[in-house]
Amino acid sequence: MNNTYYGIEASLLRKLIQAIPDAIIHHQAFEAFTEGLQKEHASELLKWKRMVEEWEVEKREVKDIRERSKPDPYLVKEDSVSVHEIEKQLAEKETRNVQNGGGTTDATPSDYIISGLSILDSQLALKPEAAKREQTANQKAVLQRKRTLLLKKIKKFHQVQLSFTGLLPAVDYSAQPPEEIPLRLPSELTAEQRVSIQNLVSIEDSLREAHANQALGDLRKQLRLRTFSLKFKNENANSQGTYTRMRALQDQITARIRAAAVRYRAAREALMSLRGSGSWEDSLRVLKDHDIRGVNEHSVVEEEATAHKRALTLANGEIATLSTLHLTTGDGHRTASWIWFSVSSAELNNDPDASLHDGIRLEWLKARARAQRWKEEVKLVDEEMRRVLQYTEWKGTWWDGRASCRNTSSPSLNEGLRAYAKEQASIERARKKRWESKWQMIRVRAQDALAEKLGGFTGGDLRGNFPTIEVDLEEEDLEEDSSPEWSDDDE
Repeated sequence: MNNTYYGIEASLLRKLIQAIPDAIIHHQAFEAFTEGLQKEHASELLKWKRMVEEWEVEKREVKDIRERSKPDPYLVKEDSVSVHEIEKQLAEKETRNVQNGGGTTDATPSDYIISGLSILDSQLALKPEAAKREQTANQKAVLQRKRTLLLKKIKKFHQVQLSFTGLLPAVDYSAQPPEEIPLRLPSELTAEQRVSIQNLVSIEDSLREAHANQALGDLRKQLRLRTFSLKFKNENANSQGTYTRMRALQDQITARIRAAAVRYRAAREALMSLRGSGSWEDSLRVLKDHDIRGVNEHSVVEEEATAHKRALTLANGEIATLSTLHLTTGDGHRTASWIWFSVSSAELNNDPDASLHDGIRLEWLKARARAQRWKEEVKLVDEEMRRVLQYTEWKGTWWDGRASCRNTSSPSLNEGLRAYAKEQASIERARKKRWESKWQMIRVRAQDALAEKLGGFTGGDLRGNFPTIEVDLEEEDLEEDSSPEWSDDDE
């Protein structure tokens, strides 16, 4: 095949296959979220919509950020000193150090620690994905690409480690997957090994504390959102369709709660290694599974059990028992989880201004952004397919024109040139026909998704109810290209 087209057939097909389910799921999650807010918070919802639309218009029209007047709706007040604030303070400190004649190397101590913590976050995020037992060939290929990228970062990190710590990590990179390879940050070293690198210890200590507080804030935010979504589902579980549509949103929230808990535990474990026991444990306690609960989640989850049974009855399903492990005590003996002790009394009492306005608004905006982003991805890939097909048609016509544009004194050479041009034109048109046939069904699904015609299904697992399309992707095709990877950090 012409190198101009190498891998494009499978690459575009795979991207669209991956984008369509995500576009539908995120659209449904956003619609369910909006429907829940509309019932009791219509005025706030209208305000948020107007706020983000005005900000987006100004962002497009005013390129200089200093000249913009509209507030950024994605910014919220920090619960404590943020990771970015700590990084800013470290950068300013190192700037002063350079101005005074020190620190002339390209990489600074804070760069080293920040890079290590970034890699650690990637490892923590990859572990749940790697732990999935049943994966398709494409999912395995995506996982392998992520592991390869992560391994490259780890090797580069270890290469500069010697200059900062004086220790050369003895790591067998083939003995374990990249997400399990130890980075040997100061918190992973012994007390004796840390004696000569106290500057790195101090930097990691401050960053780990900020990471722990930020993870705790994220955890509280997601728990408030879970409480809200449970209440809405309980009050509106009058059909299996409504019940199912809320599951997409709840699955996303659950994944974020688990991720925040993992990040907090990792940061606290590092702080314990660096500091040992102390008064800091009063605010950053051990996070147990039963601590991960909302302020009023006891009564809400009891309502959830009732709603769960009602929805299953509507679906003619068997009544299953909903597990509520931390709900064994009565209301008279129940206390709030310690994770809520460091927040304001307004937030603890679910004050609309403190809880809804900061946490729910941000999650609604992010749900809106994800829905728009994946819909745009479907539209862009489908348009790229259209342009590729149009180009092959044009290229075939171009070769037709080349068949008669050159005449020589040799009849046999002229015949050979015409035959070659006609052959190339035929190849281009055959290629277009093959690709058009292979892409036809998935492009129809893409148009249905863009028109929201696939958004009305009501039963079972969201990812298991899309119309099945059989396509052939060879193993080498899966290794050629990676699809867009979205994350909340981009928003």
